[in-house]
Amino acid sequence: MNSSPSIRHDAGISEYVVAHKAFRVPDYPDLVPIQVGAGEDLGFLRDNTGDNISERNPSWCELTALYWIWKNDRHSRIIGINHYRRYFEDLQDPARIEELLKKYDLIVAAPEPLKETVWEQYVQTSGYEKDLRNLRAILKTLHPEDVAAFDKVMSSGSLHLYNMVIMPASLYRSYCAWLFPLLFKLEEQTDISQYPAYEKRIYGFLAERLLNVWIEARGLHAASRPVLQLEQSEKEKRHMPIRRLRNRVQYALTRSWRRKEFRKHYE
Repeated sequence: MNSSPSIRHDAGISEYVVAHKAFRVPDYPDLVPIQVGAGEDLGFLRDNTGDNISERNPSWCELTALYWIWKNDRHSRIIGINHYRRYFEDLQDPARIEELLKKYDLIVAAPEPLKETVWEQYVQTSGYEKDLRNLRAILKTLHPEDVAAFDKVMSSGSLHLYNMVIMPASLYRSYCAWLFPLLFKLEEQTDISQYPAYEKRIYGFLAERLLNVWIEARGLHAASRPVLQLEQSEKEKRHMPIRRLRNRVQYALTRSWRRKEFRKHYE
């Protein structure tokens, strides 16, 4: 077992920053860098200590950090997930986080509008339809009461992305206790050995969708905050508002048809 730096608990807020390579840690209070997967020790907290699934990182992405936090952080009162290149844009002040969590159950990334349904977008850009079908079947077995929320999210036209959250530690543990058994069960049924490298990141991609399902199923009141994308080019920043508007319009114009097509999967 490797040694690693200790978790900071001074303010009761731990905003973890998931990284697989060296980066400059922003000078914000309460940030806790956590290194995922194999590789040279960067001097951060690591997800290969304690109770961990670090070896799964190539296909589970930042989820190996989420799992480590779930199993090993027993002191933080509030837990947040950022990335080395993505941060909640206006939440550098711990007092602001506290203020929002008095009004909301949790904080998530602002919803990203899609031009198609969440189901279609996954199949077109991230993975395979058979895995979505299998995931739904597993959810129906383990949490049948959540299938309606799954269908609602998958037929919708927007997503809270990046597996980025800030929430009370007790709620975070409840989320992980729901999420990981679903994905472990799917992993048992799924052979990804022939998947292309990008599609092998299946579990991280599916978790992005499942976070939305969990919020919907439990009727949670989420505060949506913009995400600061440090590696986004100036051109991408300029085009993003236009792309988002175009996606909203396209989905709105085809919403009824797309939802009807989605229902055919299960009729």
